[in-house]
Amino acid sequence: NLTRWLLNRPGENLVIAGLVERYAAPMRQLRDALGGVLPAADRAALQADLANWKKQGFPDELALGLATLPWLAYGLDIVEVALERKLPVADVAQAYFALGEALHSRWLMDSVEKLPVDGRWHAQARGVLRDELQAQQRQLVGNVLSAGKGEQPDALVRQWLGRDDAALRYTLAMFQDMRNLRSMDFATLSVAVRRLSHIAAAGARAN
Repeated sequence: NLTRWLLNRPGENLVIAGLVERYAAPMRQLRDALGGVLPAADRAALQADLANWKKQGFPDELALGLATLPWLAYGLDIVEVALERKLPVADVAQAYFALGEALHSRWLMDSVEKLPVDGRWHAQARGVLRDELQAQQRQLVGNVLSAGKGEQPDALVRQWLGRDDAALRYTLAMFQDMRNLRSMDFATLSVAVRRLSHIAAAGARAN
């Protein structure tokens, strides 16, 4: 997924040395910060995985790297927002994961990954959905963080979620209803991603 993210950067020449220089240090900062910025359930899962890797005899550094992998899959989006807006990586990460929890973004991404693939066009369609979902999450985090300066990221997320916005309430209700479905298909997930796009675009205009 990280390779696809890099390949899809618009107008980007894949110069490995330049990409390493841009992303390596912020990704390390993100890895080290995850234990303090994840929502409670994810933090508990991270600590359990970390303890398990250590129990198997892995050195602390390697155990941390392995335990954080599920969340580092979103790392380049987080780092890009931090670089673009000149914000601490940890602050962006806290907002990213708090917002993702509220909007069920990770569940949506897991549902996209579980879509059945029959041939390369299905695979491409799934990839497009994944890319669009990541792009909307990135835009939404930027919208939330631009709503206030000097405030804690979790407070900004709470304010954004608590505002009087009928479209947001409708979207949250829609996603909750979708979570009761036995399975998700391309059409249903396309509707979900489109709703996120609508919310993100409205927020961008407001900013």
